[in-house]
Parts: sequence; C-alpha cells; structure tokens
Amino acid sequence: MNKIIQEIKIKTVHKKCLILYNKFIIGILKLHNIKFSYFNYPSKKKTFTFLKSPHVHKKSKEHFHVVNYKSVFKLSINEKQLIKLLMMYKPTTLNIKIILNGR
Repeated sequence: MNKIIQEIKIKTVHKKCLILYNKFIIGILKLHNIKFSYFNYPSKKKTFTFLKSPHVHKKSKEHFHVVNYKSVFKLSINEKQLIKLLMMYKPTTLNIKIILNGR
C-alpha cells in the first residue's frame, strides 16, 4: 500500500534558509507536475531575559530574541523516491515534519 503525503511542515529560525528550501521544493514539484499549495505562517517571536549580575543589580538585564518561521505544503503523491529526494537535500537548520496518510 503506497502512502500519500498530505502535508509537509517546515520550521526554522533562519529565514533565508526557509526561502531557499521553499524554492527548491516548488521547483521539484513543478518538474514532476504535482499539484500543490503552500503558505507561510506568521513568524513567532520569543524573548528571553537574563540578569547580568547575580547579586544586586536587578536593572541590568540582557534580552535575547528568537524568531521562528514556519511554512506548510499541502500535496498528494505516491512516489517514495520524491520523498527521499526532498529529505536528501534538507539543510541541517530545518525541522521537517511529513504527515503521511494511506488510502
């Protein structure tokens, strides 16, 4: 029984890496004539605050910001080779979650 991909979720903290990988996936899917749709979620920002001095100076704080970027592709294919191709050229900074549903 072949599996059909329903969604590919991509998450990263590097915006340029996400844009380049999205272009790569779009090129591969257009090359194989696969219908797809994709959209980008709004970026989520997290702020971490640490005290610089562990003793008295509470006003001296240091702030760090982390921005998460996320995009989702929705498609349906039966080719396992294409799944391997998409995962083979994945940068290390990306987290990819593939949701499979069999018919």
